[in-house]
Amino acid sequence: MSEDALERSAGLAALALAAAEEAVRNGQFNLAKVLRATAHTHRALAHGLAHERLGALAPASVIEHALDSTRSLLAEEMPGSTQPGAAASAAAILDKAFVSLQDQPDVSERDVAQFLWGCHLCGYLAEGRRPDSCPVCGALAPDFEMFAPFYAQTAERLGRMDPHDILETLFSSPTALEAEIREVTPAMLAVRPTEGEWSLSELVAHIIETDLLFAARVHAVLAQNDAPVDGQVMPWLLHVGKGYEALDAPALIDRFRNSRSASLALIQDLTPRDWARRANMLGSVATLLDFGTWIANHDVGHLQQVRRMVRQLRG
Repeated sequence: MSEDALERSAGLAALALAAAEEAVRNGQFNLAKVLRATAHTHRALAHGLAHERLGALAPASVIEHALDSTRSLLAEEMPGSTQPGAAASAAAILDKAFVSLQDQPDVSERDVAQFLWGCHLCGYLAEGRRPDSCPVCGALAPDFEMFAPFYAQTAERLGRMDPHDILETLFSSPTALEAEIREVTPAMLAVRPTEGEWSLSELVAHIIETDLLFAARVHAVLAQNDAPVDGQVMPWLLHVGKGYEALDAPALIDRFRNSRSASLALIQDLTPRDWARRANMLGSVATLLDFGTWIANHDVGHLQQVRRMVRQLRG
């Protein structure tokens, strides 16, 4: 495809959605349907093209590109249908994220809040708590979307895996963890890279406890379709006070192998219809496929963190 294929598909997706809104206002309801479906296809095409464009480019470098582009946009005269205040809020967050990435592998929550909230109507970004209304366009709280450090599901199906990929990932993770930490000393397990960050022991404990949470959610959904699952539990606090800091590397590996064996036993024989079974969590609907995608990506990301920490500890 040509150099600008990504820009064409992304631009057409946005244009089709705007045209769909106008079509509804004109009473052209079937035209709006076709336009929304067109936007769906071109959004998916743009996503695939973006992966190709990304190539060897580090995802973090996109922050710098986004910051430069947003600043350039702010320097231009923006049309009345857009909100400079929304672009300015994004530029402020991008700037803090870019600075944070200069001396660490991830954006620190000391620099950018743990939760971000995005206004669907104008794009304004808020840090911390969800605003009661948007200071830029006046949209109310229900029109804000939360962006947290991790995701179970997104409208774009980010990181989506099929059941085969989920099972392969979950099966291989304990062996991958053992390869990284089996020779790590108790002293190395206890070191915190910087103030406020987890030690290696706490990170592994979090992986184990999140696996147990995944199993509990699967149990609930298999017992009753549309089962409510506990979305109030903060997975990053589940390991606190449970004695993980007293365990050495072999004991942590055994804990993970045991929890993961139980999780795999629950899902290894699920049918396609089972994977579509639903849960209610904080007013939204999630399927077992959503939860499987969540835990598999959780493994992949945190195991990469483990590798970085072990390399750092060994100098």
